[in-house]
Amino acid sequence: MTGTHTGDAFGFAASGNPVDITGTDILRVVDGKITEIYHVEELLQLTQQISTGTQPA
Repeated sequence: MTGTHTGDAFGFAASGNPVDITGTDILRVVDGKITEIYHVEELLQLTQQISTGTQPA
C-alpha cells in the first residue's frame, strides 16, 4: 500500500509524510470456497514512517 498520512493514526497527528507498507494475505480454500482469511500488515513500518518520514531501504 502507498499513500500519504493525512489524518490522525496510531496517536500521530497528520504529518503529510508518504507511506509505503506491505501486507500478506493467507487464504484457506475448501471445496473451491474461501473459508478463512488471515491478513498481516507491517504496522511497525507504518508507524515509523508517519512519525519520522523515513522510507524503507
